[in-house]
Amino acid sequence: MKKYLLLLFSIIAYYSYAQTPQKVLYSLQKAGKNRGELERVIRHYQQDKDSLKLKACYFLLENMEGLTHVDSANLHVFDAIFGVYDSLLTHKVVVHKQETEYPLVYEAWDKIVEKHEDPNTIEFPDLETVKASFLIENIDLAFQAWRTYPWAKHLTWEQFCEYLLPYKMSNEPLLPWREKLMKKYAWLPDSLPNKSDAINATRVLYNNLKWFLLNKKLWSHPLVGADNLHTAKAGTCMNKTDLNMFVMRAMGLAITRDFVLYWGNRDSNHYWNAFVMNDGTFLDFEALGAVRLLWQGRMPKHAVVNPIVRFGGWSAKMSKVFRETFSPQVETLVEDNKIGSSVRIPYEFEKTRIKDVTSEYMKVADVPYQLSKRATYPKYLYLCTLNEKEWKPAYWARVQADGKAVFKQMGTDLVYMPCRYENWLYIPEGNPILLDSLGNSHELIMSKEVYPKVEFSFDNYATRVNKGNAYQLFYFNQNKWQLHSEHVAEDKAKITFENVPQNTLLRLQKVNGNKNERIFYYANGVQYFY
Repeated sequence: MKKYLLLLFSIIAYYSYAQTPQKVLYSLQKAGKNRGELERVIRHYQQDKDSLKLKACYFLLENMEGLTHVDSANLHVFDAIFGVYDSLLTHKVVVHKQETEYPLVYEAWDKIVEKHEDPNTIEFPDLETVKASFLIENIDLAFQAWRTYPWAKHLTWEQFCEYLLPYKMSNEPLLPWREKLMKKYAWLPDSLPNKSDAINATRVLYNNLKWFLLNKKLWSHPLVGADNLHTAKAGTCMNKTDLNMFVMRAMGLAITRDFVLYWGNRDSNHYWNAFVMNDGTFLDFEALGAVRLLWQGRMPKHAVVNPIVRFGGWSAKMSKVFRETFSPQVETLVEDNKIGSSVRIPYEFEKTRIKDVTSEYMKVADVPYQLSKRATYPKYLYLCTLNEKEWKPAYWARVQADGKAVFKQMGTDLVYMPCRYENWLYIPEGNPILLDSLGNSHELIMSKEVYPKVEFSFDNYATRVNKGNAYQLFYFNQNKWQLHSEHVAEDKAKITFENVPQNTLLRLQKVNGNKNERIFYYANGVQYFY
């Protein structure tokens, strides 16, 4: 009898694994000693007889390779930093201005790191550490939200898997969060007049989360799960997108994070959120501050938010917008680099779980470029914008055998620089390219002709031109910035230069100033800043 039972169990096990997708079997193999935990999850849903939950389990497991989380043997001691935030807010101390206004936060962080290893240095693969109970709870509660809340029932299977089912947002420790948040925000259904409208549900939750303030110190702190974000009540735009996703996914809203690697016409980068509306399309909204659309060239179809986002009077432009997914995407540089001999690629493009959604935000156009003739060409070329005094990448293109490259679906009304990537630097490969608002590319090849006399002013994002200060005018030629001349401003808000070269990129820099003024193009008596 015992032999028959063993044979029966063997047949059942064989049949179960015969039905398991190859990608899942590969993940089980990569899990090492943690394989048993993952097999427990599979057996649980095989016995549960819910085919969709089993399918969801497979989706998570087959896409888990490469995901990691930070953790620490002294994890609890780092929670003290969130207590500092909570105390400052309780005593109404400003925590969202400049660093000098919240030194206690920095001091607390530094003291903790002095005694304990910085958690940023400790990273664990999810496959090798995730617990069965954690995944089972996540899957069950995600399905409960999808099947219970009226505003979630329009979601397709793909939308559910990519934007509601995932068990994590960033690289935070793997701690349960759904059940606690579902209880905390259980009031949501009763507050909605139209319970099937995903926009209303998103707006109500967002307005409830306005207590979260901007504080850049958390940029270096990885231990920011849902509990700690609710305690700190402050953080970066990245942290706020995490908070929005924790809360909204717990409540059945398919939400993700969109981002720009670098702004196209100002310094820094940015992250915000986008969610799936009832018609299946995405609506984006700013993570911090008033609810508003990140708008550039398109009018919103729904009046959820204000149509323009501005920072200090400067309208930010986007060269390329990416959307995060849970599953790795095929059209990424990492995947393309696997074709042929691989080369070192920039860290900005090491992400595989992103997709290009630029065309959802603005008018786009392809940008063709021809490299100068040479014996060998680089494998890739990068289209860059000026950011923090350096050329920073917006997107990449594979260089063909004849030296041609085409950058797909780039944001218009911007100036780009084609660069190669070498020794961790982006090196200009030719002349700047002005991609106008109509999507036409214009290579800025400096003319021999000059403007006899030009009066320049400042742009909204740069240091003002002040009377008595010295300024240097630079022009771009032969793959580098070259000094044209230096003058002292004799008038407020404007300065005059003579014999300025035409059809080239210009930059006005205050002598001994630390501000990186924006580049501009001059034509027909007008300065066009980028």
